[in-house]
Amino acid sequence: MHTLLKLFCFLAVLTYSALFSNEKAFDEGLSQATYYQTPLGHSLRYAHFVSSIEGPKHTVFFLQGRGTSLELYGDLIIPLLNRGFDVWMYDLPGQGGSSRILNPLYHDPLTVQYMQHIDSFDLYLEDARAFLSDVVIPNVVGNLYLGGYSTGGHLALRLLQDFPELPFHSAFVISPLLAIKTALPNSLLSSVLWSASFVVNLEKYMPGAGHEDPIYTTPFEGNIYTSDEQGYLTLQELCIKHKPLIMGGISIGWVKAATDSLRILWSNQKISIPVLIATGGDDGVVDVSYNDLFARMLPHFVHVFYPEGRHELFRETPEICAQWWADFDTFIK
Repeated sequence: MHTLLKLFCFLAVLTYSALFSNEKAFDEGLSQATYYQTPLGHSLRYAHFVSSIEGPKHTVFFLQGRGTSLELYGDLIIPLLNRGFDVWMYDLPGQGGSSRILNPLYHDPLTVQYMQHIDSFDLYLEDARAFLSDVVIPNVVGNLYLGGYSTGGHLALRLLQDFPELPFHSAFVISPLLAIKTALPNSLLSSVLWSASFVVNLEKYMPGAGHEDPIYTTPFEGNIYTSDEQGYLTLQELCIKHKPLIMGGISIGWVKAATDSLRILWSNQKISIPVLIATGGDDGVVDVSYNDLFARMLPHFVHVFYPEGRHELFRETPEICAQWWADFDTFIK
Protein backbone atom coordinates (compact mmCIF):
# COMPACT_ATOMS: atom_id res chain seq x y z
CA MET A 1 0.00 0.00 0.00
CA HIS A 2 2.85 2.35 0.92
CA THR A 3 4.48 1.75 -2.49
CA LEU A 4 1.19 2.43 -4.31
CA LEU A 5 0.73 5.66 -2.35
CA LYS A 6 4.21 6.84 -3.30
CA LEU A 7 3.53 5.96 -6.92
CA PHE A 8 0.24 7.87 -6.86
CA CYS A 9 1.92 10.94 -5.32
CA PHE A 10 4.71 10.76 -7.89
CA LEU A 11 2.23 10.63 -10.78
CA ALA A 12 0.20 13.49 -9.27
CA VAL A 13 3.29 15.68 -8.98
CA LEU A 14 4.34 14.74 -12.51
CA THR A 15 0.92 15.64 -13.90
CA TYR A 16 0.80 18.95 -12.03
CA SER A 17 4.31 19.79 -13.22
CA ALA A 18 3.36 19.08 -16.84
CA LEU A 19 0.21 21.20 -16.62
CA PHE A 20 2.12 24.08 -15.05
CA SER A 21 4.79 23.71 -17.72
CA ASN A 22 2.17 24.18 -20.42
CA GLU A 23 1.27 27.58 -18.97
CA LYS A 24 4.93 28.42 -19.40
CA ALA A 25 4.83 26.89 -22.89
CA PHE A 26 2.08 29.32 -23.84
CA ASP A 27 4.11 32.29 -22.58
CA GLU A 28 7.22 30.99 -24.35
CA GLY A 29 5.30 30.57 -27.60
CA LEU A 30 4.16 34.19 -27.40
CA SER A 31 7.64 35.46 -26.58
CA GLN A 32 9.06 33.63 -29.60
CA ALA A 33 6.38 34.76 -32.05
CA THR A 34 7.83 35.60 -35.44
CA TYR A 35 6.69 36.51 -38.96
CA TYR A 36 5.83 34.74 -42.20
CA GLN A 37 5.68 36.63 -45.49
CA THR A 38 2.82 35.29 -47.61
CA PRO A 39 2.85 35.13 -51.43
CA LEU A 40 0.16 37.84 -51.34
CA GLY A 41 2.54 40.17 -49.52
CA HIS A 42 1.02 39.95 -46.03
CA SER A 43 3.25 39.71 -42.98
CA LEU A 44 1.67 37.25 -40.54
CA ARG A 45 2.74 37.20 -36.90
CA TYR A 46 2.60 33.58 -35.78
CA ALA A 47 3.49 31.41 -32.82
CA HIS A 48 4.23 27.73 -32.30
CA PHE A 49 3.13 26.44 -28.89
CA VAL A 50 4.84 23.16 -27.94
CA SER A 51 3.23 20.82 -25.41
CA SER A 52 5.34 19.60 -22.49
CA ILE A 53 3.26 16.42 -22.11
CA GLU A 54 5.22 13.18 -22.45
CA GLY A 55 4.02 10.52 -24.86
CA PRO A 56 2.32 10.60 -28.29
CA LYS A 57 1.56 14.10 -29.52
CA HIS A 58 -0.42 15.63 -32.35
CA THR A 59 -0.71 19.03 -34.04
CA VAL A 60 -3.47 21.65 -34.24
CA PHE A 61 -3.54 24.46 -36.77
CA PHE A 62 -6.01 27.01 -35.35
CA LEU A 63 -7.62 29.99 -37.09
CA GLN A 64 -8.53 32.77 -34.68
CA GLY A 65 -11.57 35.03 -34.54
CA ARG A 66 -12.00 38.47 -36.07
CA GLY A 67 -10.36 41.42 -34.36
CA THR A 68 -8.26 39.39 -31.94
CA SER A 69 -4.60 38.51 -31.42
CA LEU A 70 -2.52 35.58 -30.16
CA GLU A 71 -2.49 36.98 -26.63
CA LEU A 72 -6.21 36.32 -26.11
CA TYR A 73 -6.12 32.55 -26.60
CA GLY A 74 -4.46 31.17 -23.48
CA ASP A 75 -7.75 29.67 -22.25
CA LEU A 76 -7.95 27.68 -25.48
CA ILE A 77 -4.32 26.86 -26.21
CA ILE A 78 -3.25 25.73 -22.72
CA PRO A 79 -5.94 23.00 -22.50
CA LEU A 80 -4.87 21.81 -25.96
CA LEU A 81 -1.24 21.69 -24.79
CA ASN A 82 -2.38 19.75 -21.72
CA ARG A 83 -3.89 17.15 -24.08
CA GLY A 84 -0.64 16.68 -25.96
CA PHE A 85 -1.31 18.95 -28.94
CA ASP A 86 1.27 21.31 -30.35
CA VAL A 87 -0.53 24.41 -31.66
CA TRP A 88 0.21 26.72 -34.58
CA MET A 89 -1.67 30.02 -34.76
CA TYR A 90 -1.18 33.35 -36.50
CA ASP A 91 -2.89 36.72 -36.32
CA LEU A 92 -5.16 36.98 -39.35
CA PRO A 93 -4.02 39.49 -41.98
CA GLY A 94 -5.22 42.94 -41.00
CA GLN A 95 -5.30 42.36 -37.23
CA GLY A 96 -3.17 41.68 -34.18
CA GLY A 97 0.53 41.91 -34.95
CA SER A 98 0.08 41.07 -38.64
CA SER A 99 0.29 43.67 -41.40
CA ARG A 100 -2.72 45.88 -42.04
CA ILE A 101 -4.84 45.76 -45.20
CA LEU A 102 -5.74 49.42 -45.72
CA ASN A 103 -3.37 51.63 -47.70
CA PRO A 104 -1.90 54.37 -45.44
CA LEU A 105 -1.81 56.73 -48.43
CA TYR A 106 -5.62 56.91 -48.36
CA HIS A 107 -6.43 56.59 -44.65
CA ASP A 108 -5.33 58.19 -41.40
CA PRO A 109 -3.08 56.11 -39.10
CA LEU A 110 -5.81 55.21 -36.58
CA THR A 111 -8.12 53.95 -39.33
CA VAL A 112 -5.32 51.86 -40.82
CA GLN A 113 -4.50 50.45 -37.37
CA TYR A 114 -8.01 49.66 -36.10
CA MET A 115 -10.48 49.26 -38.97
CA GLN A 116 -11.12 45.60 -39.81
CA HIS A 117 -11.19 45.40 -43.60
CA ILE A 118 -10.76 42.74 -46.26
CA ASP A 119 -11.71 42.79 -49.94
CA SER A 120 -12.41 39.05 -50.11
CA PHE A 121 -12.21 36.12 -47.70
CA ASP A 122 -10.29 34.35 -50.46
CA LEU A 123 -7.29 36.40 -49.28
CA TYR A 124 -7.60 34.79 -45.83
CA LEU A 125 -7.81 31.34 -47.43
CA GLU A 126 -4.81 31.79 -49.72
CA ASP A 127 -2.69 32.97 -46.79
CA ALA A 128 -3.82 29.98 -44.72
CA ARG A 129 -2.97 27.51 -47.48
CA ALA A 130 0.47 29.05 -47.99
CA PHE A 131 1.23 29.08 -44.25
CA LEU A 132 0.18 25.46 -43.93
CA SER A 133 2.28 24.36 -46.89
CA ASP A 134 5.39 26.32 -45.97
CA VAL A 135 5.37 26.27 -42.17
CA VAL A 136 2.98 23.80 -40.53
CA ILE A 137 2.92 20.67 -42.71
CA PRO A 138 6.73 20.28 -42.85
CA ASN A 139 6.74 20.33 -39.02
CA VAL A 140 3.67 18.25 -38.16
CA VAL A 141 3.90 15.91 -35.18
CA GLY A 142 1.38 13.05 -35.26
CA ASN A 143 -2.02 13.76 -36.81
CA LEU A 144 -2.85 17.25 -38.07
CA TYR A 145 -6.12 18.73 -36.81
CA LEU A 146 -7.82 21.94 -37.97
CA GLY A 147 -9.48 24.30 -35.50
CA GLY A 148 -11.27 27.61 -35.77
CA TYR A 149 -13.25 30.08 -33.70
CA SER A 150 -15.92 32.52 -34.90
CA THR A 151 -14.68 34.00 -38.21
CA GLY A 152 -11.81 31.53 -37.97
CA GLY A 153 -14.37 28.72 -37.73
CA HIS A 154 -15.94 29.94 -40.96
CA LEU A 155 -12.52 30.09 -42.61
CA ALA A 156 -11.71 26.56 -41.40
CA LEU A 157 -14.85 25.23 -43.09
CA ARG A 158 -14.07 27.13 -46.30
CA LEU A 159 -10.50 25.80 -46.18
CA LEU A 160 -11.83 22.23 -46.06
CA GLN A 161 -14.13 22.98 -49.00
CA ASP A 162 -11.65 24.76 -51.21
CA PHE A 163 -8.56 22.66 -50.50
CA PRO A 164 -9.67 19.07 -49.80
CA GLU A 165 -6.15 17.84 -50.49
CA LEU A 166 -4.85 19.33 -47.21
CA PRO A 167 -3.92 16.46 -44.85
CA PHE A 168 -6.26 17.14 -41.92
CA HIS A 169 -7.34 14.19 -39.79
CA SER A 170 -10.47 15.99 -38.52
CA ALA A 171 -11.56 19.49 -37.51
CA PHE A 172 -13.38 21.39 -34.76
CA VAL A 173 -15.00 24.82 -34.96
CA ILE A 174 -16.23 26.88 -32.02
CA SER A 175 -19.08 29.38 -32.56
CA PRO A 176 -18.41 29.50 -36.31
CA LEU A 177 -19.70 32.34 -38.46
CA LEU A 178 -22.42 30.54 -40.42
CA ALA A 179 -24.80 33.51 -40.57
CA ILE A 180 -24.44 37.21 -39.75
CA LYS A 181 -26.51 38.50 -36.85
CA THR A 182 -28.60 41.22 -38.48
CA ALA A 183 -32.19 42.40 -38.82
CA LEU A 184 -32.05 41.66 -42.56
CA PRO A 185 -32.03 38.13 -43.96
CA ASN A 186 -28.45 37.35 -44.99
CA SER A 187 -29.46 36.84 -48.63
CA LEU A 188 -31.04 40.31 -48.70
CA LEU A 189 -28.05 41.84 -46.89
CA SER A 190 -25.76 40.34 -49.53
CA SER A 191 -27.85 41.86 -52.36
CA VAL A 192 -27.94 45.27 -50.67
CA LEU A 193 -24.19 45.30 -50.16
CA TRP A 194 -23.54 44.16 -53.73
CA SER A 195 -25.65 47.02 -55.05
CA ALA A 196 -24.09 49.50 -52.62
CA SER A 197 -20.57 48.51 -53.67
CA PHE A 198 -21.02 50.46 -56.92
CA VAL A 199 -21.75 53.76 -55.15
CA VAL A 200 -20.37 53.43 -51.59
CA ASN A 201 -16.78 53.47 -50.38
CA LEU A 202 -16.33 49.98 -48.94
CA GLU A 203 -13.36 51.15 -46.89
CA LYS A 204 -15.65 52.95 -44.45
CA TYR A 205 -16.83 51.77 -41.05
CA MET A 206 -20.22 50.13 -40.78
CA PRO A 207 -22.73 52.52 -39.16
CA GLY A 208 -22.09 52.75 -35.44
CA ALA A 209 -18.58 51.25 -35.64
CA GLY A 210 -15.34 53.06 -34.86
CA HIS A 211 -11.73 52.68 -33.78
CA GLU A 212 -12.51 51.09 -30.39
CA ASP A 213 -14.19 47.79 -29.62
CA PRO A 214 -17.09 48.21 -27.14
CA ILE A 215 -15.45 45.65 -24.83
CA TYR A 216 -13.37 48.39 -23.20
CA THR A 217 -16.42 50.05 -21.65
CA THR A 218 -19.05 47.29 -21.57
CA PRO A 219 -19.72 45.88 -18.07
CA PHE A 220 -20.05 42.15 -17.50
CA GLU A 221 -23.85 42.38 -17.36
CA GLY A 222 -24.04 43.71 -20.92
CA ASN A 223 -21.38 41.56 -22.55
CA ILE A 224 -22.01 39.15 -25.45
CA TYR A 225 -18.95 36.94 -25.08
CA THR A 226 -19.28 34.82 -21.94
CA SER A 227 -21.64 34.19 -19.04
CA ASP A 228 -18.66 33.73 -16.70
CA GLU A 229 -17.80 36.97 -14.91
CA GLN A 230 -14.17 36.12 -14.21
CA GLY A 231 -13.73 34.94 -17.80
CA TYR A 232 -15.08 38.24 -19.09
CA LEU A 233 -12.93 40.34 -16.76
CA THR A 234 -9.87 38.38 -17.91
CA LEU A 235 -10.78 38.98 -21.55
CA GLN A 236 -11.35 42.67 -20.88
CA GLU A 237 -7.99 42.99 -19.09
CA LEU A 238 -6.19 41.24 -21.95
CA CYS A 239 -7.79 43.56 -24.51
CA ILE A 240 -6.81 46.64 -22.52
CA LYS A 241 -3.25 45.35 -22.00
CA HIS A 242 -2.80 44.62 -25.71
CA LYS A 243 -4.95 47.43 -27.10
CA PRO A 244 -2.72 48.24 -30.13
CA LEU A 245 -3.32 44.67 -31.35
CA ILE A 246 -7.11 44.59 -30.86
CA MET A 247 -9.20 45.79 -33.77
CA GLY A 248 -12.10 48.22 -33.68
CA GLY A 249 -15.15 47.97 -35.91
CA ILE A 250 -15.61 46.34 -39.27
CA SER A 251 -15.75 48.05 -42.65
CA ILE A 252 -18.63 47.85 -45.10
CA GLY A 253 -16.27 45.91 -47.36
CA TRP A 254 -15.56 43.34 -44.63
CA VAL A 255 -19.27 42.62 -44.24
CA LYS A 256 -19.68 42.32 -48.01
CA ALA A 257 -16.74 39.91 -48.16
CA ALA A 258 -18.29 37.89 -45.32
CA THR A 259 -21.68 37.62 -47.06
CA ASP A 260 -19.96 36.61 -50.30
CA SER A 261 -18.05 33.89 -48.46
CA LEU A 262 -21.16 32.68 -46.64
CA ARG A 263 -22.92 32.22 -49.96
CA ILE A 264 -20.03 30.04 -51.16
CA LEU A 265 -19.96 28.08 -47.90
CA TRP A 266 -23.66 27.20 -48.04
CA SER A 267 -23.66 26.37 -51.75
CA ASN A 268 -20.75 23.92 -51.66
CA GLN A 269 -20.86 21.68 -48.61
CA LYS A 270 -18.39 19.06 -49.80
CA ILE A 271 -16.38 18.32 -46.68
CA SER A 272 -15.13 14.77 -46.37
CA ILE A 273 -13.50 14.66 -42.93
CA PRO A 274 -15.24 14.59 -39.51
CA VAL A 275 -15.99 18.05 -38.09
CA LEU A 276 -17.18 19.02 -34.61
CA ILE A 277 -19.33 22.19 -34.40
CA ALA A 278 -19.77 23.79 -30.96
CA THR A 279 -22.63 26.26 -30.53
CA GLY A 280 -23.74 28.44 -27.61
CA GLY A 281 -27.47 29.01 -27.38
CA ASP A 282 -26.98 32.54 -26.03
CA ASP A 283 -24.43 33.66 -28.62
CA GLY A 284 -24.73 37.41 -29.14
CA VAL A 285 -22.05 37.75 -31.85
CA VAL A 286 -23.12 35.43 -34.68
CA ASP A 287 -26.50 34.08 -35.72
CA VAL A 288 -26.56 30.42 -34.62
CA SER A 289 -30.06 29.67 -35.94
CA TYR A 290 -28.72 27.61 -38.84
CA ASN A 291 -25.82 25.78 -37.16
CA ASP A 292 -27.76 22.58 -36.61
CA LEU A 293 -29.09 22.65 -40.16
CA PHE A 294 -25.57 23.06 -41.51
CA ALA A 295 -24.32 20.16 -39.42
CA ARG A 296 -27.17 17.85 -40.44
CA MET A 297 -26.61 18.49 -44.14
CA LEU A 298 -23.24 16.75 -44.00
CA PRO A 299 -22.55 13.12 -43.14
CA HIS A 300 -19.47 13.52 -40.93
CA PHE A 301 -20.48 16.38 -38.64
CA VAL A 302 -21.09 16.30 -34.89
CA HIS A 303 -22.99 19.25 -33.39
CA VAL A 304 -22.73 19.98 -29.66
CA PHE A 305 -25.03 22.62 -28.17
CA TYR A 306 -24.74 24.51 -24.88
CA PRO A 307 -28.04 26.33 -24.19
CA GLU A 308 -26.56 28.90 -21.78
CA GLY A 309 -23.23 29.31 -23.55
CA ARG A 310 -22.31 32.54 -25.27
CA HIS A 311 -19.72 33.16 -27.98
CA GLU A 312 -16.45 32.22 -26.26
CA LEU A 313 -17.24 28.67 -25.16
CA PHE A 314 -13.61 28.12 -24.12
CA ARG A 315 -13.91 31.08 -21.70
CA GLU A 316 -17.26 30.13 -20.19
CA THR A 317 -18.38 29.01 -16.74
CA PRO A 318 -16.47 26.03 -15.30
CA GLU A 319 -19.48 23.79 -15.99
CA ILE A 320 -19.77 24.77 -19.67
CA CYS A 321 -16.00 24.63 -20.20
CA ALA A 322 -15.85 21.17 -18.63
CA GLN A 323 -18.63 19.95 -20.91
CA TRP A 324 -17.01 21.49 -23.99
CA TRP A 325 -13.65 19.82 -23.31
CA ALA A 326 -15.36 16.50 -22.53
CA ASP A 327 -17.16 16.72 -25.90
CA PHE A 328 -13.90 17.64 -27.59
CA ASP A 329 -12.11 14.65 -26.03
CA THR A 330 -14.90 12.29 -27.08
CA PHE A 331 -14.79 13.59 -30.66
CA ILE A 332 -11.01 13.46 -30.98
CA LYS A 333 -10.81 9.90 -29.65
